[in-house]
Order: sequence, then structure tokens, then C-alpha cells
Amino acid sequence: MRTTNVNEPFVESRVTLEFLIAGGENEKLEFKQTLRWDIRANKINNKLEQSIVKTIATFANSHVGGILLIGLSDQGEITGLEHDFCTFKEAIKDKFELHLRNLLNYAFGNNFTISKVKITFPEVNRTQICQINVKPCDEPITIEVLDKFGRETLCT
Repeated sequence: MRTTNVNEPFVESRVTLEFLIAGGENEKLEFKQTLRWDIRANKINNKLEQSIVKTIATFANSHVGGILLIGLSDQGEITGLEHDFCTFKEAIKDKFELHLRNLLNYAFGNNFTISKVKITFPEVNRTQICQINVKPCDEPITIEVLDKFGRETLCT
């Protein structure tokens, strides 16, 4: 049984991942159904990746950090990572993780990704999801994102 501590995202505790999911989203826990596969449009949507990056920035800019779970609907339904896996030439976890790390390195830099982010792939109800634990930063971070008109804008 996998355990997670919301208050200190890199430390294991007595709280199970299943228990956290059952409690729903909150200021320390966010669910995203996919990294980049748009379920409604049935194609890759890079704006979804920006949403992941913004969520990580939000957790890093908080006082406690947070946990992002990819492979769950907003209601906490476990959907898994298969849609995202299939967007790569080799539909495997390693390609997904490499792509995710490259996104984070580009958005935040390698030092941030190494020191503030921990990526794991636990199974919940026999379905693999992605868990991203984010530690808070000492200084606020700013990222560039595209607004709805395609213009770059700063976001903290």
C-alpha cells in the first residue's frame, strides 16, 4: 500500500494514496486526467501540458508544496496513463517521464526539477498513474505561458 504525506511531499507517511484521492482535490492536491492527450478532441493538445506546468508552479510558490496526480479525472476517477503513453513512438512509461522532465526542465530549469520535483508511477486499483510531488521554493518562481490569444505572458 503506497503512502504519501501532503505536508511534506517527499516523505512517506501513514496516509495512503487511495485515502488522499478519496478526499478529493484541495490546495495541496490536484488531479489531471492526462499530460497532453485531449480526451474530448481525441488528439494531442499542448495546452494541457501548460496546465501541468502552471499547477507545478502554483505548488512551488505555496508555503507547503503539493501533489499533482496525472491519470485521474477531476472527480477522482482513476483513468490511467494509456492515452498519454500512446502519444509516443514507444508507448511506455519511460518516454512519458522523459517528456515530462523535459517540459519541467524547459519551464523551470534543471536545478528546480532535480531539487523540487519527485516523479513516481504508483498503481492505484491496478492502474498506473503519475504522482508529482512538489516542494515549495524559497523564492517565487515565474513561468512564461501562452494566453488564450497565443501571446506569451508571465505567470507566478
